[in-house]
Amino acid sequence: CGTRCAVFGVCTASTCGCPSGRLDCAGTCVPTATDEANCGGCGIVCASGATCTSGVCLCPAGYAVCSGTCRDVRTDSMNCATCGTSCGVGGFCVTSACHTPSAIDAGTDHVCAYTSRGDVFCWGDSDYGENGRTSTTSIGLPTLVAGVSNAVAVTAGGEHSCAVAGSGAVYCWGRNTSSELGFVGLNTATATAVPGIGNAVDVNAGAAFTCATRLTGAVSCWGQNTSGQTGQPASASLSTPTDVPGLAGVLEVAVGDAHACALLGDRTVSCWGSNVSGQLGDGTMVSRATPMAVPGLANVATIAAGGAH
Repeated sequence: CGTRCAVFGVCTASTCGCPSGRLDCAGTCVPTATDEANCGGCGIVCASGATCTSGVCLCPAGYAVCSGTCRDVRTDSMNCATCGTSCGVGGFCVTSACHTPSAIDAGTDHVCAYTSRGDVFCWGDSDYGENGRTSTTSIGLPTLVAGVSNAVAVTAGGEHSCAVAGSGAVYCWGRNTSSELGFVGLNTATATAVPGIGNAVDVNAGAAFTCATRLTGAVSCWGQNTSGQTGQPASASLSTPTDVPGLAGVLEVAVGDAHACALLGDRTVSCWGSNVSGQLGDGTMVSRATPMAVPGLANVATIAAGGAH
């Protein structure tokens, strides 16, 4: 009297036992084929995040057991491709490869970067394919943009993005309602070469227009032109990359929502486009398509532009 069988056990012919597929582990008959705490035998504990299948602990596909936890070695910057492989400070892991950002730019609701490998990654909003994905669902992880290699510059605009390849070609993707991608056509998530640009060294995107700095020191712009931000007389839009007149020896370009500025070789700054908030720095609020020097500036080292400043 008083002899108790294990929990879930059975007594057969005066003998306690566990049903088929279960073992008595510390007084309980457990299914060792599926129990993560007793997988394949009593006391064999699966790693955190693993499941017990047919008595074997398994991490999800693409994961590996690192320090007792299933880690996604495709995206984990501390365990990239293999456990313990760190991508270092500022690095990130994509498709089991470490990438180190070389430059980064933020648009209205998305961000793009290019890495030391020359790859371009974007993340954030994707209403128009601006992060390089056909899905309109936003994404919170850097995603490789296909079709661009050996990138040397990247920019994120209002709802479009562009990059300069090592060849000097410019590729753009995202919204194209104002021809900000450099051609007349539909929005696209596919990185598409801008016609007529083959010697670019940098590219900058505004709300709905784009400017490329060429190796020659010239600047070409295209896209929305309601305030003359492309450097041409104000119009709805400019679909063909066109040189901004009056600029030469340009070292750097910065663009806002609808204005642009250039740092010249003599270290002065010239601006053009919308001036409704005085962002051209000329003491007026009159927009203009012609670049004009910002008075009082000399020995300028670098420039940057915000939405309207």
